[in-house]
Amino acid sequence: MPSDKVARAKKLIAMHPEWFEALGVYDELGKLPRFSTKIRVNFTMDEELYHKFKQFCVRKGLKMSQVVESEILEFLKAQGEVAGEEKTNIEY
Repeated sequence: MPSDKVARAKKLIAMHPEWFEALGVYDELGKLPRFSTKIRVNFTMDEELYHKFKQFCVRKGLKMSQVVESEILEFLKAQGEVAGEEKTNIEY
């Protein structure tokens, strides 16, 4: 039976095959290629709420996308969809 680390590695390789391919490039060239682990998403929301959120982030020196990502992660943790090991580092 594979260990938890092996199982997690297999899951990550299945989710992000480009990471595994990057290791092959590193073996050949000695350099890791640059690639992004972020994707652009679009969604709609109440216009007034958007403006209040944007003003808040400007006042606090925060990036809106980082706050949204952090809150989604906390929501998924609370719903039991994500293990609690991931850390968020945003202070409001």
